[in-house]
Amino acid sequence: MKIEIVTPYQNLVSDEAEEVYAQGPKGEFGVLPGYAHYVTPLCVGRLFYTKQGKRVSFVIDGGLMEVFHDRVTVLADQIERAENIDAAQAKAEIQKIDHQLAHDSLEPQVFDAIVKQRDREMARLQVAGDKH
Repeated sequence: MKIEIVTPYQNLVSDEAEEVYAQGPKGEFGVLPGYAHYVTPLCVGRLFYTKQGKRVSFVIDGGLMEVFHDRVTVLADQIERAENIDAAQAKAEIQKIDHQLAHDSLEPQVFDAIVKQRDREMARLQVAGDKH
């Protein structure tokens, strides 16, 4: 099936995929060829597809996915390729965020933003492991 990944600034990927996995509001889900028409928002998390048994991974932060006629279109708000992720930096950010969550009294909106940032860093760490 065909996969297209675009951001507001660029067409990032136009490729063939055997399967696609992403993070939606109800958790991680997979798409295989012949999948029914489907549209869903995407959440902070890992997005990857396989091509000839090789995994191509990204961290996505919001957007939409549409599956239609063996074509997967991802409209990403923000996306980062696995090869651009520094695992040590992601670990350091998670430790910093955990310390802040444990020791600071935060307003609900600030707390939600920090938890979302932690989710993003956890996804970055997970995707950094996909590089190997």
